[in-house]
This record gives sequence, C-alpha cells and structure tokens, in this order.
Amino acid sequence: MALPRRKRRVYSEAFKRQVVAEYEQGATVTELKRKYDIRGNTTLKRWVQRYGRQPYRTETVYIQTAADLDHVRHLQEEV
Repeated sequence: MALPRRKRRVYSEAFKRQVVAEYEQGATVTELKRKYDIRGNTTLKRWVQRYGRQPYRTETVYIQTAADLDHVRHLQEEV
C-alpha cells in the first residue's frame, strides 16, 4: 500500500520576498523553516537565489572574542 503524497504548497511572491528579507537580516534557514512551516530542503535556497540581493550563506561563521579564545586555551591546557 502506497503512502499518500503531501499536497504541494504554493507560496506567493510577496511571501517569498518577505522570507528572503528576514534571511538577509540574519535569520537562519532553520529558524525560518520552523517559523513558517516550510518543508522543502532547498526551497529557501532557491528563493534567495531568485529574490535575494545577497548570496546564499553556505558557511557557519563563529565569532569569538579574545576572552573566549583565552578560555579555550585554558581548557586545552587543563586537558
């Protein structure tokens, strides 16, 4: 017995642009997918490529302060 297929969702261009604007303001893909119940894995990437002014972020950027680096060094020395 085959499983029933999910209904395909259709989003308006205005909605897509709103989501892309939030993405460009710093929201993560995970946050936006959860907030708007967007299920597709590449949906937001396609929207960003089509409507965005900035490229799709593919890297995770970690910002560390000097105090964070000192703390990590201290922990490494303890080990």
